[in-house]
Amino acid sequence: MRQTMDGQAEALAGILADEAPVVAVAERLRGRRVLAIGTGTSWHAASQAAALLRAAGLDAGAAQSADAAVDGPLPGEGGALLAFTHTGAKRYTAQAVQRARSRGRGRRPRSWPGRDPSGPRSHSP
Repeated sequence: MRQTMDGQAEALAGILADEAPVVAVAERLRGRRVLAIGTGTSWHAASQAAALLRAAGLDAGAAQSADAAVDGPLPGEGGALLAFTHTGAKRYTAQAVQRARSRGRGRRPRSWPGRDPSGPRSHSP
């Protein structure tokens, strides 16, 4: 564990130095307001994704899935909801995705490793 912790700063520096993945995602989302959501460590990932997208010039924010599921923020017309989940099984993440779709704000999500947080496993590219 100590070895893993000692290597985290170097690993993070490598991730932050590789701008290509963020640039590619930012180009796909350019012109859209982005909301990234998640629960627990997925919320931390959503927050970091929003920060990286803002650094790439996008209008991006993050919220807890529970907030977005109940009465919190959702993307407006033409916006994008990025739902972060390890398993696709978190209740509030699924509810937030369904809430966005019920307002006409969502397409079937593309996910990796093939899990859709709003329903049965999906194998979308």
